[in-house]
Amino acid sequence: MALRPLRPRAWRILVAFAIISFLYLSFELADRIRKEHAEITILRASQLASGQEHIRSPRVQQYWHALRNHLRDVTPTVDAVRLIRGSSDADQAFDFDKNPKHHRLDVARLPEEAVNYLRGSHKSFLDITSTMAPGLPYQPGTRGIVTTAGGKYFKMVILSLRMLRRAGSRLPVVAFLDTPKDYDEHVCDELFPSMGAECVVLSELLDVAPPSIKQEKCQLKVFALLFSPFQEILFLDADAFPAHNPDLLFMAEPYTSTGMVVWPDFWANTASHMAYDIADIPVPQLAERRSSESGIMLYDKSRHARDLLLALYYNFLGPRFYYPMLSQGAAGEGDKETFLHAALVLETPFYDVKSRVTVMGRRLNETWHSAGMKQADPREDWQLFNAPGAKFSKGFQLGPIELKKFKRKDSSNNTMTRQAEEVIAKPFFIHNNIVKLDVEQLLQDGSPLFEKNATGSAQRLWGSAESQIRDFGYDVEKVMWEELVLTGCHLLAKTYCGKALQLAEGVLGDTLVGLYPDLRR
Repeated sequence: MALRPLRPRAWRILVAFAIISFLYLSFELADRIRKEHAEITILRASQLASGQEHIRSPRVQQYWHALRNHLRDVTPTVDAVRLIRGSSDADQAFDFDKNPKHHRLDVARLPEEAVNYLRGSHKSFLDITSTMAPGLPYQPGTRGIVTTAGGKYFKMVILSLRMLRRAGSRLPVVAFLDTPKDYDEHVCDELFPSMGAECVVLSELLDVAPPSIKQEKCQLKVFALLFSPFQEILFLDADAFPAHNPDLLFMAEPYTSTGMVVWPDFWANTASHMAYDIADIPVPQLAERRSSESGIMLYDKSRHARDLLLALYYNFLGPRFYYPMLSQGAAGEGDKETFLHAALVLETPFYDVKSRVTVMGRRLNETWHSAGMKQADPREDWQLFNAPGAKFSKGFQLGPIELKKFKRKDSSNNTMTRQAEEVIAKPFFIHNNIVKLDVEQLLQDGSPLFEKNATGSAQRLWGSAESQIRDFGYDVEKVMWEELVLTGCHLLAKTYCGKALQLAEGVLGDTLVGLYPDLRR
């Protein structure tokens, strides 16, 4: 039977459909190519962003010279903040459900004259940030990872870097050192370049604008953020690393809409009323958010230059004024609250992860031993709490709630963390803030790695393989042991090789011998 020809109207519909389909596929392909090309361009541009060349450039040195003069001009000459008592556990860790109106800690004291002086200083520096922010020197279109590695933290970065690369990150790393005495030629000239990282001595920049600044450890971080060459930054403490590829976080919410992501600490916020009074902003409710953990942060300097400069001001005056004002003697007092406080003051967009930080560690001989903490995947956290139609959109979950799904238990039995089931995104980062992964120190006698259980055997640091597979999707501690052995055998002195391999065999069995047959005691 002969086919009947299509009517003109049917032809027009068919042709229109074909054109629309072609255009849609073309746009889809173009968009995919654009995104892939943008990612590759950023990665290649980042490869060219030398941190050492950056801080030596006349533009950066002139910028710091001007900024140093401004900081000198606004430095108060009044007495330092005084705390009338320390911060107790009851001030920092309490049940918001049982006591939702818990009072804000108020133990910081300054004479009224000094408070007025600080108000004027703060206002003056806010004006300075407006003029200085547009000229903040960085290389546009670059992404990278920044860490600080001075003093005793230097060797920790080696294992953290290896874990970063195992997680899949291709981004370059700049490790800021405080002074030349921290520079290790073997590590900086041989090990780091092989892992896409470089050492930058910060004093080389800071000393061009005398008088020289003698920094506390926690003051180094804000300088590293400001004077790294990258526009977009993942900051990691020397003892922190991701369990998954962090490069993808730059391309997803909440980072894409805010340009700044911060993570919580265990404790309640203990900032003084005085800190808000001086900045002329309202005092938030305690239940609004926990204290901050500054060991992991995402920043876009093109959107957050002003608040980074304000954070520099808080840190520059930190030991005498803003550290005790923003923490009042609470755990981890230092730079930890300065970054989020600066964003709050300037009302710049940010995302504070709602999922609580959780403890990682092990039960050894009937005693719980904390090793570090786990921080949540911000993408999943965003979907849970902030995305359009998010099921749990009322904000930070500070107390036990009833759930039928998204439940995860913290079985650590740590008294300072909530044991109830609650909304929580899966962990993404590991911060070894207690058992530091310094390979040389870990392999010394007396290290936590050598502690035996009741049967006389060495034991895993972070719990069972099953619990880690549940949390991370794979046995992240096994990977850590592999990298510890490789670091001890291939990257550091050979004297560490046998000890590292023997210890790994005791914890994981013969697995590593099979994987690395050339490594022998």
